[in-house]
Amino acid sequence: MLDGTILNYFKIIGEFGYLKMVVTLLLQTMNEQCLDIVGHPVCKGPIYYEMRNIDNAKGAFQINKSYASLCKAFISVNSMTLISWPVGQHNDHFSKNVESLENKILFVVPSENRNNGRGGSLIGSQFVFALLDWRSTTRQERRFYVTHATDMGIGPPQNLNAQRHLTEYFNTGTEEATYWQHQFNNFLS
Repeated sequence: MLDGTILNYFKIIGEFGYLKMVVTLLLQTMNEQCLDIVGHPVCKGPIYYEMRNIDNAKGAFQINKSYASLCKAFISVNSMTLISWPVGQHNDHFSKNVESLENKILFVVPSENRNNGRGGSLIGSQFVFALLDWRSTTRQERRFYVTHATDMGIGPPQNLNAQRHLTEYFNTGTEEATYWQHQFNNFLS
């Protein structure tokens, strides 16, 4: 699980998330406008979940008006996997044959033993490894809290009592608390 603060150290991760938002929006538009040509929608399930994540990120953006807060909110609701072993070209098989929208960024480092890593390298003795972005369905309350605590004005989490902190915040009756309660409920559904 990547906390949004990773962008403070590696700005490319923000671009990584932003591009997934762009692709999701393009796929949704393609489904809406080209259905009569294509015949059936693509990535219907993944687009639905990513659109919810985009809406969540837009909420953070509305508060801070910051590109960084948009990207931080978006990447914080997914999980990422670092693939550092040499798997070469491969076929992914998902549980129950469900659709998935994979976001992948490749990194290259020099290789001592000419091992080319994930998918190989066209530039000599380089090792290629990947960072993959997946939809995550666990630790939702904690992730929402970590992602939005600062935006909500309740400070960073000091322990694992995210649900209690959120409940206390939501019960303040303020307009902001109502907005965040709505975002939280959308996030969980």
